[in-house]
Amino acid sequence: TIAFTSDRRSSREVYAALIAAEVSCGYGHFSAHRLISALGLDPADGVVRLSMVHYTSSDDVDRALDVLDRVL
Repeated sequence: TIAFTSDRRSSREVYAALIAAEVSCGYGHFSAHRLISALGLDPADGVVRLSMVHYTSSDDVDRALDVLDRVL
């Protein structure tokens, strides 16, 4: 699991692009409002979270990377 933000796009925008490409992900503060605030981030926008597990295929990863290359 990785969580990240972008200097160019809001977490909501990155999330929307990933979801449009059928990449499973999430965005928000994930009940870590105080941590997100302490990091100087907007809790309303939070971070994008991607998780990979045993059923994540290499095609899933490639699709996520393609979207991130395009959006970021």
